[in-house]
Amino acid sequence: MTYNGTAVESNSSENIVVWDFLTGKKLRVFQAEKPEIWTTFEFSFDESFLAGIIETDPKDGSSKENILCVFDPLNNMGVIEDPESNTRRPIQLQNAQKFKWANKSNMMTCVCFGFGDEKSGKSQVSVIEIPSRKTYKWSHFTIDFLDCQIFWEREDKYIVLQLKTFGKKRIDNLLQVGVLDRKSKRMNVSTTELAQKFIQNIDIDQSAQRITVFSKNTEKELKVEITFYQITQDKNINLKEILNVKDPEFRFESITWSKVNQHFCLFDKKGNFRFGLLKGRITKEKNMPDTTKYEMESLCANINVGNNITYGNWDPSGRFLAVFSDRDSRVTVYNLFGEMAFSLNEDKSTHFIWRPRKKIVLTTKETDEIKKNAKKVYEVYNSEDEKILNLQEFLEKEAIKKRQETFYKYMNEGRKRWDDMSEKRNRLIGYDEDNLEELETVYIIDKEQFIEEVAVKV
Repeated sequence: MTYNGTAVESNSSENIVVWDFLTGKKLRVFQAEKPEIWTTFEFSFDESFLAGIIETDPKDGSSKENILCVFDPLNNMGVIEDPESNTRRPIQLQNAQKFKWANKSNMMTCVCFGFGDEKSGKSQVSVIEIPSRKTYKWSHFTIDFLDCQIFWEREDKYIVLQLKTFGKKRIDNLLQVGVLDRKSKRMNVSTTELAQKFIQNIDIDQSAQRITVFSKNTEKELKVEITFYQITQDKNINLKEILNVKDPEFRFESITWSKVNQHFCLFDKKGNFRFGLLKGRITKEKNMPDTTKYEMESLCANINVGNNITYGNWDPSGRFLAVFSDRDSRVTVYNLFGEMAFSLNEDKSTHFIWRPRKKIVLTTKETDEIKKNAKKVYEVYNSEDEKILNLQEFLEKEAIKKRQETFYKYMNEGRKRWDDMSEKRNRLIGYDEDNLEELETVYIIDKEQFIEEVAVKV
């Protein structure tokens, strides 16, 4: 897909185009008056469908309306067919504003809401299967949305919504977690209302398992509080507060999580950043269930590479963070503990991006095979980790192993010499010492002599 960055000027304008890369043919052309329309287009996880929100002019002359369309790339990018009506038409939702494909299935979450005088009672959320169009309704909303962010869990187990709604005196922030119930054809939803007064930022990590909220008590206050939430899965899925940090010197207002064991990096508005770790410690009490207490550990002091950090992102492995500052066009790469691993100074550098790792969609059979061999693979990589983490112990074991190999080498060489001389040895001693079953057991018993004493009467 391409977008020329301009608004539609006439009916013949083509500012969004879907191309066939191999033939150079235009598969579909869209006319969008707003640049936001371009950002709504998104392919499904296996690229079998393309979806986008398109702005249309109703026939009755009323205000413009957003419709959600799903296209089939294998059918000349035509709109998919509705199984009920057997016609090709958009998804039947009113005022679609945002949607998000699932990570491992052809399902999407779509959020609808209105603006201005038309906003009342128009807010709804739906989860839709494609291409069947089977719809699972979210819980009924009596509030009106101002904005919404959608996050799917990595394995599509649940969906997280970050909602901004119109409150009585202020804008309220809600977090909702929804779980698909296929039997009842609906979503089981739990809602958490954030009680923080002045929320600066809400971050939901890529796996949708941790939520971080940065807030202040007053609008002009410099001190920032940080609250960590975690999605727990017992009988139901709920959002649980696990840690609240109130440090008078804390000024950070954003966070980016690594894939490696709860490591993260915090950023403030002045270009400072700091690496940290969210540590959990299990506590056991008599006749009480085990509980996990969390604490935030700083792994380094504040680091500053410039007042304006335009890019800060982890590499695909989650072991290194690249920070780009446009003030001096410098890229600096740090490890998990804030130690500089690499620095690149280029006068003409304006952007930086990691090379992505190729995404491979696994089949169910391949996934089952991985789970089957998970224990064996874990043992292999765990032994490699042991070599690194316990180097001295590993070297001692290697030295013992080397001495054992030397001993077995000499022992086997001696056994070979013994076997080579077996025939000569048997001739000299008259029997085979290595086969004791052929020997005859000979017992030599001395003659027993009984002396009978006879008494003679004189």
